[in-house]
Amino acid sequence: MTYEYDVALSFAGEDRKFVEECAEILRSLNINVFYDNYEKDVLLGKNLYNYLVDIYQNRARFAVVFVSKSYKEKRWTKHELEYITARKFKQDEEYLLPVKLDQTELDEIPLTTGYLQGDAPINVAVTIAKKVNPKLDLELMLSELKYHLPNYEISISGSEVCFACQQEDFYATYPIGFMMELYRQDLIERAFILPAIVPN
Repeated sequence: MTYEYDVALSFAGEDRKFVEECAEILRSLNINVFYDNYEKDVLLGKNLYNYLVDIYQNRARFAVVFVSKSYKEKRWTKHELEYITARKFKQDEEYLLPVKLDQTELDEIPLTTGYLQGDAPINVAVTIAKKVNPKLDLELMLSELKYHLPNYEISISGSEVCFACQQEDFYATYPIGFMMELYRQDLIERAFILPAIVPN
């Protein structure tokens, strides 16, 4: 079955900062995300109750629920969770992917359900992206860069891959999605490694 969205994000407004960073990283990894701030023009004037029912029941492959004290207390998130669990009940494959931002438990999610601990947006987003696309290998791409560029400090900040080298007084950032596309096309060496190791 083809879905319009790879993942739909369900969260409380109090947790928006964490969730937005996850959404940005997911999008940079070419994961099609339903996140309300990306859909402001579409949502304007809609009957949100009916529209979100359709999103969570029919149009997303996975629903990511960011579980927190605020999530448990909100009326709107209870509404979303009701339809997420209804869809989960109807299908055999995994659908509901819980991310715990604190120690809150939701009665609708069995204690035996595997969940992510919301430690850092990059870890959460990459794990979700791998659920959608098991061939995604961000760590392998980073380890290849680090192996060939030992003088560079290579890290991830938000949705960017950061390169820093004190010896060369060099600092640059590139979108994760761009780096992954180069990696998929076997162009990492030509684009990043050779220019860095060949003397000027």
